[in-house]
Amino acid sequence: MTDFLQALGGIVDLGALQGLVFAGVAFSAVLSLLVLDFPDISIEGTFPLGAAVAAVTLANGAPPAAAFALAGLAGCAGGVLTGSLHVRLGMSKLLSGICTAAIFYSLNIWIMGGRANLPVLDVRTYFSQFEAIDSRVKNWL
Repeated sequence: MTDFLQALGGIVDLGALQGLVFAGVAFSAVLSLLVLDFPDISIEGTFPLGAAVAAVTLANGAPPAAAFALAGLAGCAGGVLTGSLHVRLGMSKLLSGICTAAIFYSLNIWIMGGRANLPVLDVRTYFSQFEAIDSRVKNWL
């Protein structure tokens, strides 16, 4: 029974974590719609673009700060592309976001070397420094 409760606790914990992550995506979509009156569908392409850039950068041994800075710049480039399609080419607001999301779907696969999944379990992250503290606490308990 204890194993079942531990597994159930892990599932609930993971579900809450995923909900918090995707809440940022939902919040940014609602924010752009309510504040700017711009239905920005490109968010579904720019968030994975930032994740793909960060994953590739981390997998190649770059420090986490550089990976997140490059991911942020990639997301900014997505916003610039969406705005340029709307303003310069005269596309509708919705269509420019859809086109950007479609472009980034293919670009993400290309950035990650033709793979849809990139293993980054053994790379250094911001939280790597806390692993030594965690092991000392477990030994103390």
